Amino acid sequence: MKKYLYTVVFVFMILTLSACGAENTKINIEELSADLISNVEFADEMTLINEKTVESLYNINYAISQQVYISSGATAEEVAVFELKDGNDADKALDAVNQRIETQKQDFKTYIPEEIPKLENAIVKKVGQYVIVCISDGDEVNEIINSYIE
Repeated sequence: MKKYLYTVVFVFMILTLSACGAENTKINIEELSADLISNVEFADEMTLINEKTVESLYNINYAISQQVYISSGATAEEVAVFELKDGNDADKALDAVNQRIETQKQDFKTYIPEEIPKLENAIVKKVGQYVIVCISDGDEVNEIINSYIE
C-alpha cells in the first residue's frame, strides 16, 4: 500500500511541476514571430497587421500583446503569436484560432483549394498563456517554436 501511495504522490508531483513550467514560460513574441517569418519558407509576402484587423479575423480582443502576419490572400499562410493574461484566456484564444482555421478552410475550399493542406496541417500550440499559430509548408516550424518554449 505504501508503494502505491508513494507512486501516486510522485506522479502528482511530476504533473504539478510540468504544469508550472508551462505557466512560467516567458516567450518574446516579437522575436518568435520574426524568427518564423525569416526562417520559414512562405510562398507569399507576409504583412504584420494591426490590432483592429486581428480582432476582425480572429475575434480576439483580450490579448496582452500579439504579433500577427497574414499573406496577401493568394495563400492561406499566416503567423500569429498571442500573449494572454492566463491559461483560461489562452484556452479561449485557442478556440478562436481553431475557428479561424475552420473558416479559412471553408473559404479556400472553393477559392484556392490547393491551400487546404496548409490549413489542415497548421501548427497550433498553446503554451501557458501563449497561443502560437503557423500556417505554411515549412517543415522547420516546430523546431523554431520549440526553441522558444523549452
